[in-house]
Amino acid sequence: MSKDSKHVTFVAGPSIRPTSNSSARKTQESSQTREVLRRIDKCKTSGDQRIDLTNLTLCEIPSNISALHNITTLCIYKNKLSSLPAEISKLSNLVAILASENSFTTLPSEMKLLKKLEILDLRHSKLATIPDVVL
Repeated sequence: MSKDSKHVTFVAGPSIRPTSNSSARKTQESSQTREVLRRIDKCKTSGDQRIDLTNLTLCEIPSNISALHNITTLCIYKNKLSSLPAEISKLSNLVAILASENSFTTLPSEMKLLKKLEILDLRHSKLATIPDVVL
């Protein structure tokens, strides 16, 4: 095991049977969307410099995230994201994007506009190579 590796113990809980009820899935997706929008609005009105959208099973980040001009840290790890929206480039104060444990296959070319970005955590993604946009 390498020096940077860590040991993770998986503990299985009680069995949960998947539901085939599509309305239950839609309700869950709707509540997740509301939660994301609530967190974005709270961050905007409070002037927070960090937004945490961790572990919400997001498949995409809403474009209105671009309204968060003051944030320096975007926490989006443990979701189902395959890319970031182009609007991410409007977050010009971003210093850190913590996005491990997602399904990234690509990153928007607009990320090159994030001149203050110092940390881009993409561990455990599906990127085959490091995109030129982050080099």
